[in-house]
Amino acid sequence: MSLNSNNVKKRLDMRERREVVFVLLFQMLVANESLQEVLETCTEEFELISDKKAIKKVEDIAVKADFLDEEIAKFSPKRAFSRIAKTNVIILRIAFFEILFDESTPYKVSINEAVELAKKYGDNSDKAFINGVLDSFVKSLQTREAVKTENE
Repeated sequence: MSLNSNNVKKRLDMRERREVVFVLLFQMLVANESLQEVLETCTEEFELISDKKAIKKVEDIAVKADFLDEEIAKFSPKRAFSRIAKTNVIILRIAFFEILFDESTPYKVSINEAVELAKKYGDNSDKAFINGVLDSFVKSLQTREAVKTENE
């Protein structure tokens, strides 16, 4: 993948990177385009600045999107997955990915950052929805971990 070096920053902080990941994943979903196409559009039209870690995270989440969506659906019993706003789907994919696969990010940080993204890109009910889904998910993981520990 070739990237315009003017739009690849050496280092983004975690919040900036998470927001770049959100924007890229959202554009991929709504435009039904590849990461490369979205990168070209976002860097040319929106002057999006990215970094290699953000791009890697987008690739990793995109590969696991079906699995992540199944997990999200399990913890959204009151709202069918097909009725979840696309912004919320992307926010939840990022948070579920971090909680399941990114050991460097504490789950509380993932939840807080997801709520912050919902505040910025969603409406008032979105932050409560995101928080509720993630809270249920984390409690389920903690219960599974407790049972696993007891059985060892």
